[in-house]
Amino acid sequence: EEQFNLSDIRFPNGEGSWMNWTDASGKFKVEARLVGRTETHVKLKKTDGSVVEVPIKNLSASLQTKIAKVAKAEKDFVD
Repeated sequence: EEQFNLSDIRFPNGEGSWMNWTDASGKFKVEARLVGRTETHVKLKKTDGSVVEVPIKNLSASLQTKIAKVAKAEKDFVD
């Protein structure tokens, strides 16, 4: 059975759309594109070109919901 990773799904410029990423406290905020995901972390490319990995559990509730939808879509696609 072949596995598909988020990095295999092509977005404009090969990355997700620019958006604001915030943590649950609202103190961490960064404009970035989603470039990868594991079960526990997202990999974000910031506007300065640097890449940071952030634990999904630290993201705001709305972002956690979006990431869960991406994960479900990947799973449904594979299944």
